[in-house]
Amino acid sequence: ETVRATGETSDGRGDGVAHEGRPTDDVERGARADSPTPDELARARSVAPDRLRRSLSGDLDNIVLKALRKEPSRRYASVEQLAEDIERHLDGLPVRARADTFAYRSRKFVRRNKGGIGAAVGVSLSLVGGLAATTWQWRVARAERALAERRFGALRGVTHSLMFEMHDAVSNLEGSTAARQLLARRTLEYLEALAREAGDDPTLLTELAIAYVNLGDVQGNPYYPNVGDAAGALESYRKAQAIAGSLAAAAPANARARRHLWLTQVKTGDMQTFTGDIDGAKQSFGRAQATIEELAAGHPDNVSLQQDLGSSYDRNGNAHLAANDPAAALDWYRRALAIFEELSAKNPADDSLRRNVASAYGKVGHAQLKIGALGESLDSYRRLVELNRDRRAADPTNAFTRDDLAGSLGALGEAQAAAGDTRGARRSLSEQLKMYREMAVADPANAKTRTALAAAAERLDNLARRP
Repeated sequence: ETVRATGETSDGRGDGVAHEGRPTDDVERGARADSPTPDELARARSVAPDRLRRSLSGDLDNIVLKALRKEPSRRYASVEQLAEDIERHLDGLPVRARADTFAYRSRKFVRRNKGGIGAAVGVSLSLVGGLAATTWQWRVARAERALAERRFGALRGVTHSLMFEMHDAVSNLEGSTAARQLLARRTLEYLEALAREAGDDPTLLTELAIAYVNLGDVQGNPYYPNVGDAAGALESYRKAQAIAGSLAAAAPANARARRHLWLTQVKTGDMQTFTGDIDGAKQSFGRAQATIEELAAGHPDNVSLQQDLGSSYDRNGNAHLAANDPAAALDWYRRALAIFEELSAKNPADDSLRRNVASAYGKVGHAQLKIGALGESLDSYRRLVELNRDRRAADPTNAFTRDDLAGSLGALGEAQAAAGDTRGARRSLSEQLKMYREMAVADPANAKTRTALAAAAERLDNLARRP
């Protein structure tokens, strides 16, 4: 049947009737009339006709055709080669009868390894799907992180504005104590929330320490308008000092961090002096002095650091005066005054330096009064009042200049009374009382003013009772 189908004899010579086509074509249509039909062949092998055709096509077609080539050079060279090709077909390997192309080898490889390739494809699809999901999640996370960073930056900007711009803008205004307290608390709440998010960000922690200082000032610092919460102020200053201390320890070469540490040490000492913890105040002021002396020595032309050094001398004088040692206090006050006067002479437009000079004259006058040097004390107090009148005239809406002038009038009045100048004392104390009454009306939340008003009224009443 095959010989007639191909037009070749067994010795390779054609009979002149070349039959075009593959052996599977004969299977499909039958090679002659008495040949089995495709359906009969399929039933005999218990397979469907299409499946029989597919199983016989391809490599088997090519093996048969190669075996029956007319040209001996194109046929199998031996029975062994034919058998080997049939065996390779059965094993799913590439056969010699087919052109050795990459596509053909790939198809054979896939058929031999359907299970493994299927699993590999499944894994690959899973990986691709996982990668796609991961990429999508990464993009979502990146977008959310960017949004969170923008919100973080916006809140930090608002907090910075509350703490430095708005707080500083209202701190000198009369009647601003309640507003300062609200700003300080809101700022602190925001900063604490930001600090929990940012962790160990030094800049943010520095701002948090400053916020605690601002809150402590409005809570109970005796040198500022406050609401009378001395215990709360001391706690706030200690929290600020703990933060500033850790920052300074982490960056000992950072002058700004060490300056903030000095500030918190001074503030803590102020409250300890005010609450009667004199030993604690001396320790705080001693640490503060050691901190600032080293800084100031390394920056002799830095006005702020030199001013801080003078403030440290002033605070040590306060502690010694509270410890009933006015002579030692006077020495510290004079050292502070010398620094402030030198700085103010070089920077005459700086009101903070002029305030330091005026305050130092008041401290010197008080220590002189304590040691019995009445004439010198009166001179110092008159200079104090003169400086504060000038400051008040230059900045009449500043709450600090008004408070400073009222306080200096009371100090002068007491010295005048001690020196026997009753008329001068009455004039000074009456002007002070009038100013405190006006201040109490303007800022009813200011506990410092209420306390000063009561003290001024008592001093004037005691003066009136003198024989």
